[in-house]
Amino acid sequence: AHVSRWLGDVYKSQAVFLLFAFAGATGAGDTITTASLLGEMTGLTALTYFPSPAYKTLQFASFDRRSREPYAPGWYANADGFGREPLPGFEGVAAEPGPDGIGTYIMADVEDPGAIVRTWTAAIEGKIRLYLDGDAAPVYDGPAARFLDNPYAALGGDEGLLAANTFNQREAGYFPVPFARRCLIHWIGNKDRVHFYQIQIRRYEKDARVTTFTRDDLARYAEAIKAAAAALGDARPAPAAGLSETAFDTVIARDERKALLAPPPGPMAVTAFTVKVEAPRPDRALRQAVLRMYFDESPNPQVETPLGDFFGAGPGICPYVSVPFTVSAAGAMTCRFVMPYAKSARIEIENWSGASLRVSGAASFAPYAWKPGESMHFFARFRADHGLYSMRHNEAADLPFLCARGKGVYVGTASILMNPTRVPTPGGGWWGEGDEKIWIDDDDFPSTFGTGSEDYFNYAWSAPDIFWHPYFAQPLTTGPGNRGYVVNNRFHIIDALPFKQSIFFFMELYSHLPTPDFSYGRLAYFYAFPNTRDDRVPLTPEAARIPELPPWLPLAAGACRTAEFVQAEGLDAQGPGTVCRREDPRFAGGAALWWSPARPGDALTLRVPVQAAGKYRIGLTFVQAPECARMQAHAGGEPIFEDGRAIDLRTPHLTLLRSATGDRVFELEAGECVLTLAPVDAAGNPCAAPIGIDFVWLVK
Repeated sequence: AHVSRWLGDVYKSQAVFLLFAFAGATGAGDTITTASLLGEMTGLTALTYFPSPAYKTLQFASFDRRSREPYAPGWYANADGFGREPLPGFEGVAAEPGPDGIGTYIMADVEDPGAIVRTWTAAIEGKIRLYLDGDAAPVYDGPAARFLDNPYAALGGDEGLLAANTFNQREAGYFPVPFARRCLIHWIGNKDRVHFYQIQIRRYEKDARVTTFTRDDLARYAEAIKAAAAALGDARPAPAAGLSETAFDTVIARDERKALLAPPPGPMAVTAFTVKVEAPRPDRALRQAVLRMYFDESPNPQVETPLGDFFGAGPGICPYVSVPFTVSAAGAMTCRFVMPYAKSARIEIENWSGASLRVSGAASFAPYAWKPGESMHFFARFRADHGLYSMRHNEAADLPFLCARGKGVYVGTASILMNPTRVPTPGGGWWGEGDEKIWIDDDDFPSTFGTGSEDYFNYAWSAPDIFWHPYFAQPLTTGPGNRGYVVNNRFHIIDALPFKQSIFFFMELYSHLPTPDFSYGRLAYFYAFPNTRDDRVPLTPEAARIPELPPWLPLAAGACRTAEFVQAEGLDAQGPGTVCRREDPRFAGGAALWWSPARPGDALTLRVPVQAAGKYRIGLTFVQAPECARMQAHAGGEPIFEDGRAIDLRTPHLTLLRSATGDRVFELEAGECVLTLAPVDAAGNPCAAPIGIDFVWLVK
């Protein structure tokens, strides 16, 4: 009964993609079309077979062209698209700039059958011309930003589908554009102006049969477009036929290793795997309960990872929804990556958490067409490096995510970080200037070379907000800024990375400022054949521990270099209700001021010391939590924002630190400034929700 109550709700609400899980496979003799590629956007079973016809995924990007070799000058150069870079960030020059500075530059040029599968930009000026198969007339000629944000809309697609979070996902665009012979993309603009871009293109084997995209495809394949949009968006189709479900509910003692269930004999596939954990310290249990999966009597686990991290979120429960994974606020974690086996499977958990834990859930199985030489096993590899010194002596470093020889398909990445920066703003506290670098097969230079860690994860400008989309998520940033625990993930579905011989995936560790005691955990998800050799190191309790945030006080550096910080818990605070000190190691100084009003309409006054007279803006670092609402903030009776807007203090699930700095300039005298804080609801009406303040900013 315990399992069925929540599991029924999970499978009702998370069956979004199962109907499409068995779609999308393209056989060796099939013709690749816009419609067949649309089927691959959620066709998770197709990922289990090595692609036929084979292809290689190439990334064209505005990375700094001074990066040439790992042990040569310029390898960590970081002029990635702001303009005026020492070497233009393009493949070549098609037409030199004229007197107006406008030139024509080659973004991408692929002379085999292929398909555009992903685009991205943080910001770009100018326009793009897209030529397919050598046609003189471009299939697209328009603003570059419009095409890179959403090729589907730019090519004439129905704007109504954009609201469903389908083919445009934050800064990335996902819509397949196939071509039979050649794809040429020009950028027309001034190279001294901003031009960040990434374009991923599949390059198929020369004899692959591909039907080139035309704008008529939007009408011809309207049903396939709608089906892909529904699967990516909020549709709730029924589960696929042939599924059987095996539930489990067991207690695992301290240091015990136990099988969760008995999978049916193969050939079968695990199509969904859902787990919920109950423990005295759930965050510790999720990191220190080790999930292992063995397929077809392998002596080494193909999956070996902390249980919570396997689902791309942690520490603790960080809710999000994506195509392959869902984590619910109630604690149910679901994986939809299809995990096939020819004969047998074993799923077990080892408990290193120091206390007994209860594990419940279910696995869904379906018959699977095992094809020798084509079918692959699913792998998940976790590693963590604690105590790193990011940018020590201002030196970046390449961290390995996966190094493997063999044949397979790379399908996803998760980064689980602890960033102990003292800078409470993204400017100065950012951890992810580093680029991804991926060598596939015979690459002398990475066929994927990125422009920044957040760009790989499909967002931009070191954004600290919580978000999730079908192919990626940032389900956790405890804050403030980019400080604290951070989780980013991205899943390569339509943009999978096949490898025939080898894959070497690295990401630069490159923060804005030197940051000691940095922790970098990461997961690599991939499919591979049994003869694959990878750099697996058996998981240890040390690697699987949760790194603790060190005590801290905010540092005036980077974007907050002119700020003076005052700890709120030490201020003279007066207001009806209860004013207390709330302790948490995430808070600066280990504590924050916490006020619970007595009734709607109450206000809290804070007397903030001002060391020197001058012009200041007022900022606050505050607690966001489910029990909070909004906050009006005034200094000397005037709102800190010119438009009088309230600050949002509520999150639906997590407790976080966030900051807001007003835009009104105050002329303050030496002595003290009186701040008044009052909670309001979403409509602006007084309410009695609590307010937590970590520290106050005086920004010169």
